[in-house]
This record gives sequence, C-alpha cells and structure tokens, in this order.
Amino acid sequence: MKKLKLIALLSLIALTSTVMVACNNTDNNNGSPNPTTETCKNNDEGQIPDPGGEFTYDIVIVMLTDEASARDKTWAPADFPKFAFSQIENKELTGSKRYLIFHLTEPSRENVLRAIYYLNTRPEIFSAEPNGIGYPG
Repeated sequence: MKKLKLIALLSLIALTSTVMVACNNTDNNNGSPNPTTETCKNNDEGQIPDPGGEFTYDIVIVMLTDEASARDKTWAPADFPKFAFSQIENKELTGSKRYLIFHLTEPSRENVLRAIYYLNTRPEIFSAEPNGIGYPG
C-alpha cells in the first residue's frame, strides 16, 4: 500500500510540473497563452490553462507549503471562502508534509480548472492539481 501511495505521489509531482510549464508557457512576442494550450474563461480573472488529458471533475489535490504543513490545523471549506467546496480531506504524506483533497460542490471540468486557479493564488498552497490518478473516478 505504501508503494502505491508513493507511485501516486510521484504521478502527482509529474502532473504538477506539467501544469506549471503549461501555466508559464507564453508566446514571447505578446505574452499571450501558447496557442496549443486549451483554455477556459475564468470570469474576470483571464484565461486558465487546461492541461488537457483526463481527470475527475469533482476533486482537486493540493500540496501545502512546508510552513502550512507544519501548522497543526485541520483545513475546512470555510478557510477557502471564494470557492464552493463541500468537503476537504486532510492527509499526511510523510512526517510533517501534508496534502488536502478538495471535493467540489458543483463538479465539472471548468470548475476543477477554476478551483486550481484560485487555490494556486493562496500563499499556503504549494500546488493545486486535478485528480488524474482516480480517473475515471
């Protein structure tokens, strides 16, 4: 079981790297998103890169920063008031490294992307990613 969790974590890290590259991949001439990256509108906050591929439409996986992981805090939806989460599962990976599993109130591909965009703006979050491991969930 530990081996499966390690494989899942490594997959999550690889996905994180892919999304970070997609988010930072812009056309050097005008700063617009790379035309090969699909996007969806996020209200007035611009465009959100869609990493493509398949993932579940009801869950976002979040790795906390070392500082946030060190806090003895149980995170709840009320801690993230700008987005509708029905539940947050608090998990410990190794030692003091923690991650969270966010369950969306209104599951959809677009809401997963919006949640990722919102969560990645929070200082206590190292990365927020779609759940590609559990697909098709």
